[in-house]
Amino acid sequence: KDVWYSFIQDFVEALESDAPTLVIDTGTQAWACDRQAFLQEWQENIEATGLPGKRIPESLPQIMYTQPNDRYKALLYGAKAKKKNLVIVHYETDEYELKFNAKTGEKESVATGRPKFDGFSRTPTAADIMLRTTRKYDPKTRESIGHGEITLCGLTVKVQGLLLENPTWNSIMVQIA
Repeated sequence: KDVWYSFIQDFVEALESDAPTLVIDTGTQAWACDRQAFLQEWQENIEATGLPGKRIPESLPQIMYTQPNDRYKALLYGAKAKKKNLVIVHYETDEYELKFNAKTGEKESVATGRPKFDGFSRTPTAADIMLRTTRKYDPKTRESIGHGEITLCGLTVKVQGLLLENPTWNSIMVQIA
């Protein structure tokens, strides 16, 4: 909980600063920290009530995500309101989908083999641009080359799906202009 509130304090200070661009590295960890902080607050409230037989939860049920969701959305929209560029780095995780298992007769969650960003699921609705970056080894030059794919662009659809080699802020902005 202390880590989350320290992060929020730093973020608010950055929003009030002259810096045009803010970076959260990583959004995956910030989102996890938000949920864990809320869980800790909930656990502390349960302990404070002293209700006999009341079990202390070890994880946050899906139905309790409303407040952490709202807190995280406030970060995203706070940056927009202050006209800041907000860059959020995310880890990737496997995308899952429900598939019918003929042996069991049940639906089960199965990894698709497609990567997706790991973080607050509503980030794309607030994002102007989402860029998926990878590194590929070139055996001819024996160098690792950065690649970027614009997976979402709310500013102009003409660049959605665009692949860039060694993308930079400027090379992305040139494509959008």
